[in-house]
Amino acid sequence: MARIDAADAAGEPVLLVGGGSNLVVADAGWDGVVLLVRTGGLRSTVDGGVAEVDRYQGELDGLWTVEVEFGSLEASRAFSPPDWFGREVTDDQRYRNAALARGRPV
Repeated sequence: MARIDAADAAGEPVLLVGGGSNLVVADAGWDGVVLLVRTGGLRSTVDGGVAEVDRYQGELDGLWTVEVEFGSLEASRAFSPPDWFGREVTDDQRYRNAALARGRPV
């Protein structure tokens, strides 16, 4: 995103805030750029875990991701994602919050 690139070039601090973030700011405020990454989605149980499907908005409109949280390591190892999950992006740096704040993964 142009705003983050400009802040980087100017040496300004950047704070990324996700849609589900709990944020406490000191009375002195934040001297930098704040970017809110908006998503909307749903939660559902799937094969021993809780799946959260996020639909991104704004510049990332059309991007959907799925994250599954498990109660144990054994449950995560036993999980087999359904085909509709698409490809695995857990270790893909382009899908980290900081990368998504800069724009759509290519």
